[in-house]
Amino acid sequence: MVVIKVADINVYYDSYEALSNVTLSVNPGEIISVIGPNGSGKTTLLKTINGIIKPLKGSVYIDGRNIYEYTRREIAKIIGYVPQRENVLGYVTVLDFVLTGRRPNVRYTYGKTDVEKAYEALRVVNCENLVLRRLDQLSGGELQRVLVARAIVSEPQVLLLDEPTSSLDPKYQVEILELVKKLSRSRGISVIMSLHDLTHAYRYSDKVIALKKGKVVTMGPPKEVITEETILKVFDVKARVIRELEAVIIENTI
Repeated sequence: MVVIKVADINVYYDSYEALSNVTLSVNPGEIISVIGPNGSGKTTLLKTINGIIKPLKGSVYIDGRNIYEYTRREIAKIIGYVPQRENVLGYVTVLDFVLTGRRPNVRYTYGKTDVEKAYEALRVVNCENLVLRRLDQLSGGELQRVLVARAIVSEPQVLLLDEPTSSLDPKYQVEILELVKKLSRSRGISVIMSLHDLTHAYRYSDKVIALKKGKVVTMGPPKEVITEETILKVFDVKARVIRELEAVIIENTI
C-alpha cells in the first residue's frame, strides 16, 4: 500500500498564492477530509496531489518517489480522481463511461477482463442495474456513484474526491460517504476528500485538515480539529459542536 507525502508545497496562479507551505502525510487506508471556505485551496491541493498542478516549491511523493518521476499512466493506476465538476457526454452508457477508467490498464483495446472489472466496480457502488442506462438518464446520486465506479475500476490505492456530496440531497450525501468509508475499510484505499459539511467531516474522517487562504490552520483527528474555536477562526462563523452526536450546528456569522 502506498504512502503519500506532501512536502512543503507552494502553488501559485500567476502572482496569487493558492497554497502556502502545505505539508501532510496520507497513510494506507486513511480517510482525510479537507475543510475550509471557498477559495481556501481545497481543490488546488487535490489537483497537486494528483500531479495535475505542479507546485513552485516542494513536491508530492508516492512511496518516497517524486510524483513527477511517474508517468500519467502510472499515476492513474495509483490514484483515482473524482473532480468537483465532470463534463460527461449524456448519450454515453454507464458501462462505456466506467470502462474509460480502465485506460491506464489497457494498451490497445478493452478486453473481457476490463468489462468484468467495470461490472465489478458498478456492483460495489450498487449500480449494476444501470449498466445500459445513458448518463443523462441518471439522478444526481446515481451519477455520483457511477463517477466513483469509474475512479475505482483501475483498482487505485488512493481516491481523491472533490466535494463528492455537493448538489446531492441528504439521503444521497450519506450514501456516498458510507460508500467511500466502505471502500476505504474493505480495500485499504486511502481517501482524501474536500467537504463543506462539517458534520460529515467529523463523522467520516480519520483526520481533518483545515485550510484558510491556502495555509493549513490545523490538522488532526476530527475531535481535535472540528472545534468551536477552529470553526470561528477558519470560517468566521459561530458554531456549536455537539460531541455526543458528532454534529456541528452553525449559529451565526461574526
